[in-house]
Amino acid sequence: MLLKDLYDLTSVERVKVSRNSHGQSLGLEARILAGYLGIIA
Repeated sequence: MLLKDLYDLTSVERVKVSRNSHGQSLGLEARILAGYLGIIA
């Protein structure tokens, strides 16, 4: 999934972001989340 794919999701679709024991996001989904948050910040 790419950042541009987030805009094609319907209002009921979600992207699950995994977290470690400290609550930090992990994996590819974490990179997508960070990129999205950087755009809207």
